[in-house]
Amino acid sequence: VPFMNVEKKPAFDIDENFPWVIDAQVRVEQMLEESFLQPKHLLEEFKKYEYVAQLSSKEKIKSLFDRNDEGNYGNKIPLYRKELSDLYRAKEEILLLAIDEVSTPMFRIKTQNLKNYLAEKAEKVASRILEKISEICSQETNRIKDTYLDMIQRMKQVPQNEQELVDLKDFVNRSKDMVENLKLDVNTVYNHILLLEEFNKEYDDEEWSNFW
Repeated sequence: VPFMNVEKKPAFDIDENFPWVIDAQVRVEQMLEESFLQPKHLLEEFKKYEYVAQLSSKEKIKSLFDRNDEGNYGNKIPLYRKELSDLYRAKEEILLLAIDEVSTPMFRIKTQNLKNYLAEKAEKVASRILEKISEICSQETNRIKDTYLDMIQRMKQVPQNEQELVDLKDFVNRSKDMVENLKLDVNTVYNHILLLEEFNKEYDDEEWSNFW
């Protein structure tokens, strides 16, 4: 039983305007702000590679290998090389952005899954470009072989009359230019194969032997 009805009051009156409270608030806010610096910086670094997450192998192939430009594909090697170099460089930079688990005073940031996802995406698109170039090499190699064999077969035909003889002579004369064009085509395929080797494209035995 209390002896006296006395209003309860804190022994030491403190409110939000007390200097110690104000100082504590400033320090807490400063600590929080500093704690967010590293996560924010890391986020900005990853945002540089946001475009990789949005890449589509299908759309990239469509843009690089326009069907309306097939006859000019030999001039696109520098473009292919740049695209591949950019993708593989992005992959390496992504994997080196941070360690798999970044610890800060207030946060533990796991980056491994995001790094792997972005790196694998870049690798996937680059691999699809290499596959497409390999397909072109294979198609062009077969076309060159078939064209050459058709020429040989045509020249082996024995004329049955004067008109066929004239036609054969005309074909032989035209074949000189055809052979020169085939040489250019072979050189173009060879340059594409060098590009594939530059980026360590792997072939199966049948695919490789077909090039030669």
